[in-house]
Amino acid sequence: MTPLKLMKAELNLSGQTLQVKSLRPLFQMNLLDVPAPLFDVTADGQRFVAVTPARAEASSINLLLNWPALLKR
Repeated sequence: MTPLKLMKAELNLSGQTLQVKSLRPLFQMNLLDVPAPLFDVTADGQRFVAVTPARAEASSINLLLNWPALLKR
């Protein structure tokens, strides 16, 4: 996995000069290690869409057998 930190930059464009006025972190996410990044920004610029690694879940499962008999009690 590759950690990726997304930042917000406030820019100042004056004539032919571009200056970064402020820079602050938005969030960090882990991306899959693939040749091309699997993320994009929605057309309205309000959301990020990303393919991220699956989270490790609990390794146990609860199974209820013969549950109709329990309803008859």
